[in-house]
Amino acid sequence: MRPLEGGERSVKKWVLQSALRMTRAVPPAQVVWIGAALGAAFLARAPFAFADRPFHDEPVYAFVAAAWLEGVIPYREMWDVKPPGLFALYALAQALGASPLASVWILPLIAACAAALGLCALGRFWFANLRIGALAGVLFAWFSLASGGARGPAVFLAAPFVIWGLCLARGAAVSHAFLSGLSLGCAGMILQSSAFEALFAFALVCLLGPRASTRARLRRACAFALGGLLPALGLGALLGAQGAFGEAWEAVVLVALARSVHHAIGFLDGAGLRFIERIEPFAPLCLVGAAWVFGLARKKDAQARASAWIVSGWVCVAAAGALVQRAAHDAYMLP
Repeated sequence: MRPLEGGERSVKKWVLQSALRMTRAVPPAQVVWIGAALGAAFLARAPFAFADRPFHDEPVYAFVAAAWLEGVIPYREMWDVKPPGLFALYALAQALGASPLASVWILPLIAACAAALGLCALGRFWFANLRIGALAGVLFAWFSLASGGARGPAVFLAAPFVIWGLCLARGAAVSHAFLSGLSLGCAGMILQSSAFEALFAFALVCLLGPRASTRARLRRACAFALGGLLPALGLGALLGAQGAFGEAWEAVVLVALARSVHHAIGFLDGAGLRFIERIEPFAPLCLVGAAWVFGLARKKDAQARASAWIVSGWVCVAAAGALVQRAAHDAYMLP
């Protein structure tokens, strides 16, 4: 093994020091809770590495990504309504050495672990209680199996970006606002309905945080907007260079979202009832969560009340996003 150069030593030293600072920042008792959430996520997703066959639409995503790496232009030579960020994730996994079939189960595993870590961070910074976030991480892993089994749909891959984006939205620094926007911008390039959470996070960036001047809040808002636009600008420029921007805009925006407005009422009448039937097993858990949020809202502690309002707002925008996404799917499938 060759000796490390000076620059490489500096980078290695910085990485080790950063890891030590993060370890010291988390008490040993809380490390156990983080390990439990990560362990649940890993145990829930890792066994599907031995599945006999891929599930649902994931092989299509992997195939489009593999063809993209070979020079085939998506939306122009292969049509789909999914945003380009979804195919870019699969292409990145394959470019790093994973086979198309392996990327089908590797990405959901990484997403589950990243979401578990993000929920732990939410519990610590939103509620000053990491155990709440760890419990949410365990339930997230369980819900991913109950609702989709071995599947890794776009909503599952976008979840960690949404979670981390909302967590960073409560940070005080301009860099936190930028990273929050960047994370939610990536989520929007994977799942269109993540735009609802992005708007909600933008409101958090503007309204919450430390008491500061209007200029400071404006800087945070601009940083969030800049971070949120970067993924779209980057992928848009790439598709534009390949001559497929117009086709991508029509498929991802016009077909997937514009037509969904006409199917939203029908979704509420029919498919919405089926959706309610799917989440019926989680009704007791939802009621317990609602009672807990209501208890937070009645407390005199300002942070507890703010957290209750944030959770309630998140549930509302997530429900609106689920409605639009389901209606868009119906508009795509129906003539």
